[in-house]
Amino acid sequence: QQLAKEYLRIIEETGVKTVLSSTWRLYPDLRDDVKKAGIDFISCTPDFRHLAIRGEEIDAWLAWHPDVEKYCIIDDDSDMLPHQPHFKTSIYEGGLTREIANRVIQFFAIK
Repeated sequence: QQLAKEYLRIIEETGVKTVLSSTWRLYPDLRDDVKKAGIDFISCTPDFRHLAIRGEEIDAWLAWHPDVEKYCIIDDDSDMLPHQPHFKTSIYEGGLTREIANRVIQFFAIK
């Protein structure tokens, strides 16, 4: 479980909270798998699949949570908006690699 290992390292080193925006949020069994991997997400983005792209779902969640000061998206999909900090993973290139995790950690270290 490389993904969980690197993601848990991001959480440990940055203290970030997780909001689930992947399609996994739509299925109880997959949400349970995320929790079993040790990733305790605080919320999920809304499901506007038939009306909007993922980036718009994330923007809607952020609009409802104006206290969020900094965020990033770690996902293998590309349907994000140009202004969104997106760290793209690839199932074909190892998913959430150590290199990507390091870039995310550095992103949160910059004020």
